[in-house]
Amino acid sequence: MNVKRRVFFGVVVCIVAAAPHLYRLTATPSRFLHDDAYYYFKTAHNIVKGHGSTFDTYNQTNGYHPLWMGICILAGWVTLDTELYVMAILILNLVFILLLSWQILRMFRLTLGPVFSTGLVFLINWNLYTGLNLLSGMETSLHLWLVMVVVEYVTCMSWRHKHDLILLGALLGAAFLSRTSFVLFFPVLAAYALSRPEFRNPGVLIKTGFWILAPFALIAAPYLAWNYRTTGHFQQISGLVKDLWPSTLSAWEQVLLALTSIPKSVLLRPLWLNGLLLLLAGGFALTAIRRPERLGFLRDARLTMLVAFSGLLLGYYVTNYGENTRAWHYMIPWLTAQILFVYSLKALYDATESIRAARVGVSVLLAGMLIDYFVQIPIYIYKGLKIHPYYQSPVNYSEEMARWMRNHLPKAAKVGVFNAGYIGYFSERNVVNLDGLINGVEFYEYLKDGRGVWKYVLDQKLDYIADYFFGSPEPSLAGAESRLTLIHNVGPTNVNIRGKPSYVDAYIWKVEREPEQGATR
Repeated sequence: MNVKRRVFFGVVVCIVAAAPHLYRLTATPSRFLHDDAYYYFKTAHNIVKGHGSTFDTYNQTNGYHPLWMGICILAGWVTLDTELYVMAILILNLVFILLLSWQILRMFRLTLGPVFSTGLVFLINWNLYTGLNLLSGMETSLHLWLVMVVVEYVTCMSWRHKHDLILLGALLGAAFLSRTSFVLFFPVLAAYALSRPEFRNPGVLIKTGFWILAPFALIAAPYLAWNYRTTGHFQQISGLVKDLWPSTLSAWEQVLLALTSIPKSVLLRPLWLNGLLLLLAGGFALTAIRRPERLGFLRDARLTMLVAFSGLLLGYYVTNYGENTRAWHYMIPWLTAQILFVYSLKALYDATESIRAARVGVSVLLAGMLIDYFVQIPIYIYKGLKIHPYYQSPVNYSEEMARWMRNHLPKAAKVGVFNAGYIGYFSERNVVNLDGLINGVEFYEYLKDGRGVWKYVLDQKLDYIADYFFGSPEPSLAGAESRLTLIHNVGPTNVNIRGKPSYVDAYIWKVEREPEQGATR
């Protein structure tokens, strides 16, 4: 296939892969964007308006990944219209999804062949869990693209040429700014470098390290210095707050959580269809036993690095956050699992080359799986079943609360909201984030020293508190009940959570302040 045909083929594959995302652009963004995405949007608006790096206009924050925030700021210079801005961000998000798809196709086309590399791109975009997190309004697709570029470059560059080393350092800096957990890739990179024969000479190793780390430091150091100047910590405020979140999981439960998260990247819907995956797994196991040469892909250095990086990420997130680990934290492990899955399918397919009936059966099965993946996002999120109560009610409730606040609360009102992204963006009110992810260092200190959220609410003179709750409303503010007056609730919706009936509702309370000392009632 000549260059023009390869390019045309790649473009067609990437466009077809993006089809479910294009469908999602026709839906109301609030139906599928993570609430955290609006932390970026509102903060970017405030930066463009000259308020500084702040979500609520009161507290300076660094609770975001800087490269994606820079892109959000650029979009804000084009438009600050709330609806047009979200659409602009989603289009930029889609551009990075296409770049990721192209990169995957380039990386694995030679080893997987055009058919299976195409299938891999489709799987990444169409799987329910990875697809939802790619077009999320957050940094995920940008970060994945940069990680895959780095992994490919590390394995094909010349380690003796200074220019290649400098470019690698720059790519590492960009990937770090896209998501700071990328720092966990450095042990993987070091292990790969040390395995190369040219680095047995300590002098060569030191010189190589300098030319890689110098450009990385030039890119990362200003951001880290700004972090320290802003909060007194090199880490973002969001990470500092998350480190305070308690996990109820034991060590074994953490391991189980990490292991059970991986199959989501290849799950079929409805769940009973996953019996087919078990059938394929059995076929692959038989192939591995009888034809071990088919497992040569496991020696691919790119896969080795991705597997090691995924293991470090899983260990970090699950150990630190436990059940609070978010879906986007799993994206590198999920992507790695999908790559290994497709390599395994190819090994199984190749093993049937001498058995025509088996090859036809496997081909039909694989085609059916792709069809299943293609319809997962439209059917299971937007048109039919809601697989998780998050997509059934809370975001819709956030719409109702934002609308009510816009119509009923004074413009100068200070409102505290735990899940504050959507409400802070659309309510046109000053919304202070009470889970701390996009708040300032002062809020973190309140949590760290035990003064807590309620003391913060009182000291900051917040006028209202709002959020949605599953089951009974519990604002998690010890001692606050006598000082909160319910002024609005949207109305309950029945939901099932982990098989148990419950309901969800959204509430807005007015904070009744004690009269100042010496004041008369």
